Amino acid sequence: MNFPEKAGSYITARASALARMFVFAGKVFRRLLAPATRNSATRTVLINQIYFTAAQILPAFPVVSALFGFLFTGVAFQALKNLGLVSLFGNVSIGMIVTELSPFFTILLVTLRSDAAINAEMAAMQANREIKALEAFSIDIIDCLLAPRVVGGMISVVLLSFLFSIALMASGILFSLVIFGISADIYVNILLNSTNFSDIVVALLKCAVFVFFITMMPVYSGLQATHELTSIPNCCLPRHGQSICGDSCYRGAVVTDKITLTLFADGEALGKAMHKFMRMHQLQAAPISADIPLISSLETWLNIALIKQYHETLPAETARKMAVDLLRDLGLEKVADKRNPALGNEGRFYVKLLRAAVVEKAAIVIDRPFAMLPQEKNFSAVAAALKKIKNLYISCDIYDYGWMADKYGALCR
Repeated sequence: MNFPEKAGSYITARASALARMFVFAGKVFRRLLAPATRNSATRTVLINQIYFTAAQILPAFPVVSALFGFLFTGVAFQALKNLGLVSLFGNVSIGMIVTELSPFFTILLVTLRSDAAINAEMAAMQANREIKALEAFSIDIIDCLLAPRVVGGMISVVLLSFLFSIALMASGILFSLVIFGISADIYVNILLNSTNFSDIVVALLKCAVFVFFITMMPVYSGLQATHELTSIPNCCLPRHGQSICGDSCYRGAVVTDKITLTLFADGEALGKAMHKFMRMHQLQAAPISADIPLISSLETWLNIALIKQYHETLPAETARKMAVDLLRDLGLEKVADKRNPALGNEGRFYVKLLRAAVVEKAAIVIDRPFAMLPQEKNFSAVAAALKKIKNLYISCDIYDYGWMADKYGALCR
């Protein structure tokens, strides 16, 4: 391949990637004010984003703002004096501080601190199949994860930019006294008389536009990660298969009549059955699988309640009570505020079970339960848990391999 071909290929690939990113940005922009983004689940993401972006940076941000303020206001005021432009002191101060320096340096500091964190979080969620878990329960990624992050970033940067402006103008009091011999009262009056509403609007628009892209781009980049952990830094109730158990469900003391067990000869047949099940029950499908993890950044109760919060706009307090009550039914109320890494295999599985069960008219499908519960010798504990929450779901299909038949005991009679 000669140089023109290489250059053309490179330019085409870059242009295509840029076009895809702008298409993605258009989707995000259209969803910012959509009704689906206004529920207790997205409000939680919004509040967390404001906390991580604006609140956590506060101890250091005023100090950095003051340092920049002393540097730039001192240089600017001295330049005005040397050029004989003292009469433009107020206009230059407002134009430089409010519309230029404050948005620029605030966005610069936020970008340096938050972009890598957002990128890594999205890439980790993608690599750990947590994005897949949300999609499995019909939770839109843009509505639930991206839109509230963009709005939270906008709010954070506007507030931090306002704080940066105050720090800069406060440092100007000292330099106006030293360089121009202007008292604090006169300095404040000059600034107020020089302030136009358009200056504030321009500053806000700058913040909004810049933050939209600096928040959207790391999310877009993070979502390009594969399911390999090494890709994170690179981004910064029909019966399926051939059942050996017969067509009828086992009805016994610890198994409800809603349970169906289907065993498969190989992984390909089982995988096809799972895909078909998800297509057949798009709104009701409630999968439980090792490939569909809990969201590691959310507490246990929130993993369970997220579906109700997103799809039914359930208030956060009501959702938490519901989740804790369900955990109590299975004797797991103590793990309500723990996160995925702190749970054992058993706790993790039953939290997944409750997350699936709260889907409206849930059609639960459990993919190889013993892959998630290697310590269990038989199905009785899972069957007992399913019986305790039998009023929550419509049906429960269990998919596994034929050689696991002995672990299901009477279910295979």
